[in-house]
Amino acid sequence: MKVFFVLLGLGITIVSLTHGFISDINMLHSLLVHPITVLFGLLFVALGLKGAKKTKLQSND
Repeated sequence: MKVFFVLLGLGITIVSLTHGFISDINMLHSLLVHPITVLFGLLFVALGLKGAKKTKLQSND
């Protein structure tokens, strides 16, 4: 599940940052929707990495 969160977050972030160059987007989309989706993508990455570190620490005990 941790790997899924990291991959999902990276996918959301990459798509959100790159698809604006391919198609025309309006100001609302670029100023409101993109920052929110980038934040959600980075949140998923952080949750995945946090879970991976927690599991790694627990296995050493």
